[in-house]
Amino acid sequence: MSEIKLPDRHCPLCKLKTIQSTLSINFDRSRLYYCPNCGSFSISLMAFYFTPIYTDKGLCSKLSYFIRHNATEEKPVNILKDNYEDIVKSVILPSVSMQLENFLLWFGDNSKYTLNTVDGYTAYLPAFIGCNNPVEIIQLLDELWKKGFIEMENPTTAPLREREFFDAFCGHLTSEGIEKIEEIRKRISPLNFDITVATIEPILQQKESSKIEVKGSCRLNLNRLLIGDKQIEFDNKVALDGILKAIVAFLNTKGGTILIGALEQNKFTLEQMKSISYKSFEDYYLIGILIENTSTDNYELRLRSLIAEHISKELVELIDITFPEFSEFTFCKIVINKASHKWYYLDKEKFYVRNGNRSDLLYGEDADSYKKRNPR
Repeated sequence: MSEIKLPDRHCPLCKLKTIQSTLSINFDRSRLYYCPNCGSFSISLMAFYFTPIYTDKGLCSKLSYFIRHNATEEKPVNILKDNYEDIVKSVILPSVSMQLENFLLWFGDNSKYTLNTVDGYTAYLPAFIGCNNPVEIIQLLDELWKKGFIEMENPTTAPLREREFFDAFCGHLTSEGIEKIEEIRKRISPLNFDITVATIEPILQQKESSKIEVKGSCRLNLNRLLIGDKQIEFDNKVALDGILKAIVAFLNTKGGTILIGALEQNKFTLEQMKSISYKSFEDYYLIGILIENTSTDNYELRLRSLIAEHISKELVELIDITFPEFSEFTFCKIVINKASHKWYYLDKEKFYVRNGNRSDLLYGEDADSYKKRNPR
């Protein structure tokens, strides 16, 4: 263990030569990096050598992408053995079409949305664009050139992907490229991954809010089980009135996190809780999701089926479902990113938005007014 060291001259994620590398003297034996591709981050020795980060290039690409879009020099991302999985699960690398849009936006940002020439380095862009390596950057440049969105000044010969590898380039937007950027900017918001409440304990220590919702179950009627005739009943209406309504509200507002598997203590007495296994924590009774008598795989399949049926089939990149463990219980954590390109409805007609710790249903003029104030 004493012979194992973090690299000090290159980035442990993308292998690029670093601008800055500082060893921190602490229990985790972390090193702080500033990488021209990934950005500012620290990583512990345990995280780097004793997790898949050391060998899994796809995982490293996700970490690089997250860091580039969430870190600053003043506030670097900290990667530890205990949190890297939460970060990775919060990230979905963009599709090729989204990568092209990200690259076009990079041209716009660097040229101030004019026809001015901009310089770039293929090794510095994968994390920003959301691809795996500089070779893919060359392929994306070629696509933008073929679509007529950019003109290349160096290298000047196309198709670019058939040329020998090059590490630097310069080019400029065309008028068609500027028009395309305006179209993109009207329907997307800045990239955002919500892992501010990546683990169970911080969620349960906070009150429900505009970004946090805690539910007891997805489909199990807990009122009947604990207060009524003690019978187990599964009902999709429970999901419609709870989980699915909250998902729509988060999509239409600023995104958020739903935790399933905990009950607010003020809604049930200790006498009522005697019929099931539970533990008390903060203001909640922890019951987990396995009380619904299903595996996590089946649970996710059922949940995604309900989302597709009652909200939309296109939410793969906006909703992330994981099953973290806490205090010997299994929970379901749903991270919902804000939808920036359209509005969503429950069963094609119910328009919900988040209002504090509530999911409010808006009708008619109220819904129209909300949409005008928050254009997409």
